[in-house]
This record gives sequence, C-alpha cells and structure tokens, in this order.
Amino acid sequence: MRYSEKESRFGLRGAYGDVERAVQIINKRREDKAEAKKKNKEDKLHRALGTAGYSEKEARFGLRGAYGNVERAVQIINKRREDKAEAKKKNKEDKLHRALGYCADGKQYVRADYVDTLVQMGYVRSIAIEALRESNNVMSNAVTLIQEQPELLSSKSMNQPSTSSSEPSPELIEQVSALGFDLRMATFALKKNNFNVQKTIEELLGCNGILEGVNLDEISAHLPNSLQVKQQDEALARLTDEIHDSTSKDYYDLDFDLEEMFLAKYRSLLSSRQ
Repeated sequence: MRYSEKESRFGLRGAYGDVERAVQIINKRREDKAEAKKKNKEDKLHRALGTAGYSEKEARFGLRGAYGNVERAVQIINKRREDKAEAKKKNKEDKLHRALGYCADGKQYVRADYVDTLVQMGYVRSIAIEALRESNNVMSNAVTLIQEQPELLSSKSMNQPSTSSSEPSPELIEQVSALGFDLRMATFALKKNNFNVQKTIEELLGCNGILEGVNLDEISAHLPNSLQVKQQDEALARLTDEIHDSTSKDYYDLDFDLEEMFLAKYRSLLSSRQ
C-alpha cells in the first residue's frame, strides 16, 4: 500500500520511528477520515429528507435501504408509509367486521362497508346487518330480504347481542357536523335516524340544529377521542370570540358575574386540552 509523504511523516512521528506501528497509525487515520466523511454525507442526506417532511427515523430507514440514494430512499419511505396506513385501515375494518359477527355461512364476517351502504340507501342499520348476515354479504340478496321479509329480520336483530357499532362512526358524525351542526347534536340525530345521514340532516335543518330533550354532556362523554378534542377546540374558539366581543365593545360595563363565568369556562376548556 502506498502512503503519501505527509502520511509517512505523521505515522513515523506518532510511532517514534517504528515502521510497523506507523503503518497502523496511518491506516487508522485513513479509516477515521473515511468514517467522518461518510457520516457527514449521511447527515446532509438526513437533513435533505428532513426538509422534505420525513422524520429522522424514516430518513435513516430509507437511506439504509437505498444505500444512500435519496430518490430511492424517498420511494422506500413513502411505500412504508402506505403499507402502515393500509395495515391500520385493515385492522380497523377487521375490528368492525368482528363486532358485527359472522354471516350465516360461518365463513365470513358481515361487511361493515356494506352495512353503511345500505344505511345510506335509507334502510335501518340493525335490519341491514341482519340482511347481510342472512345473505352472506350478497348485496342484491340483502336488499331483497329487507323488502320481502322485514319482520323476520327485525325479530332476528332483536335477538342479537349489542355491538360497538351501535354508535355512529366518527366519519358519519363529521359528515353531518361539517355542515355547521354541533357534534353532539349530529351524534344524537344520527342515532335517532338509524345512522341515515340524509334524514339526519333534514331533521337538523328543520329545527335549526337544536333538538329538544338532548343531554349534551352525556353525549360528549361518549364521543370518540378525536371528536372530543375537536368539540373542545370549537367550544374554546366560540368562547374566545365571545370574550373578545364583550371586552372590546363594553368592557367597563361588563357584569362582574358574567366576566367571572367567562373566565372560569375559559380556564376549564384550556385545562381539558392539556
């Protein structure tokens, strides 16, 4: 192996003239330089992927799989993200299917997406579930059963144990609340209308979004976590606007008790977001 004059001087000085030891010192220095250069390159690549929105862990995984090729690393990271999202979606669907139970053939679960389709067509959810169960997920046969034997399906649905699907899904709730209705009112109305979105919206429009006899606090406790956070955010935003309006227009005339109530509610909402 050939060494430069500079390397030779460095090695011999460090080894006090011992040639064999000098060679070891020179080789070790070359390895350290190569490692530092490699690390510097990896750091630059990590930063490049970081600015593109990928985490350090993702960047490391992608670059290792792509042997330092950034373009290929991006493909690997995106593919991994897609696989994770697909696995998460499938796991969620499997849970929904298991909650609905087996079909009559005992070989497959009732399809949750088929249930939603029938509900959107205007059929009662519990009846739709039983129709799909009896028809082994054959949609056309399920519709025929609902139309021709609704009493039979109704009696069977009453004998089925309740499932987690008795609550409207977050997707249905958000679909209704996106039109400006309160999340809790949307939840109550969906259950009242057997999860039929069209009927739910029509009823809420007819009463300006306010249904009588609704225990909003009880409904809030049963909302999915993601929707509870959204509800708190909306309440906090509304209260902030109210405080702003009151203090900016009539601050000196603001009733002390009202101000105290505003602040107490504001602090409560803030603490619930921690």
